[in-house]
Amino acid sequence: MFLSQLVGQTYNSYVLAQNLFEKGEPKQVKPLLYVYRVLLTGIHLMRSGVTAIHYTFLEAG
Repeated sequence: MFLSQLVGQTYNSYVLAQNLFEKGEPKQVKPLLYVYRVLLTGIHLMRSGVTAIHYTFLEAG
């Protein structure tokens, strides 16, 4: 299995575990923004092979 597949599975499992897409009480924005940041980190990891610690450079794309 390739690293990109493992990373994809890990980040996908994390997002699904957050239950952001279930119906019920209104969701807050903060957990959604946190998941967004985590997904940006995963995308960066798969593209560059480097784990991001400082998130400011992720904004540049």
